[in-house]
Amino acid sequence: WGALGTGALSPSPGSSFRLGPVPLNPDFIGVRSDHHCALWRTQQAAAPVPLQVASTDTSCSSIAVSPHLPGEVSLCTRSGALYLWNVEAGLQRLHQDGQTMFFRDPSPWRWSDFTGHPLVLSYADRTGLIGIDCRVPPGHHLELFKVGSEADCQQGERLVHVRYLGQAEPYQHLITTQVSALLAPLPPSSQGLAEASALLP
Repeated sequence: WGALGTGALSPSPGSSFRLGPVPLNPDFIGVRSDHHCALWRTQQAAAPVPLQVASTDTSCSSIAVSPHLPGEVSLCTRSGALYLWNVEAGLQRLHQDGQTMFFRDPSPWRWSDFTGHPLVLSYADRTGLIGIDCRVPPGHHLELFKVGSEADCQQGERLVHVRYLGQAEPYQHLITTQVSALLAPLPPSSQGLAEASALLP
């Protein structure tokens, strides 16, 4: 696969990387630096083996290994692109938005993670969190959290981190701001996922 425009990914020779948190899928490790991403496979009593490396035109802000499907990764760039990356199928761009989702904020920070459903990913910026279903057309999503819509939100409050809680709470995400922490269900209801699936051809 070749270049896909601004914020796109292309193969790159090996480079130095910083290891991220321990993944929910212990067989694979996703690693990112400012302009490189890599997927490694772990081995018993041996060093991890690199599977693929990609470079980004704009800085990569998050990488997450799928807890459901081996060799699958989600990653975001600071240009607002969300990709699903599979070692066999290559890259699929799921979302692209150069602006923040719910109101203007200058931060280029973007974040993605997997959810309890293998085809639904979360996507966040400083203004909120949405769920993106890989089966529905681009532009359709589930709104999960919007900064300012909660009664307890304070002026200037922004989202700072989102974390999928894994098997302990497979349909919950931990959302933190500068002053608060809360749990958000994904999808917010079975009806929400059913409505999204109804958009399928």
